[in-house]
Amino acid sequence: MYAATTSAAFTGAEPRAVAVEAHVGRNQEAFRLTGLPDTAIREAKDRIKAAMACTGLDFPSKTVTVNLAPAEISKEG
Repeated sequence: MYAATTSAAFTGAEPRAVAVEAHVGRNQEAFRLTGLPDTAIREAKDRIKAAMACTGLDFPSKTVTVNLAPAEISKEG
């Protein structure tokens, strides 16, 4: 399964578009973030799992890959 959306990141006072692409594969459970995410973004897995549990949804026990593009923009928070 593949999904994509657009978000924003600020570089100084300038907003920049960030493409967010997610893919759920068939392999073993794993969560990968690509596109130079900072530590807070890497910790998003736990926050996402908790939010899904609160709504009664199960986190997929498959490989979830999230790409944040363009990679040269620093994504924080």
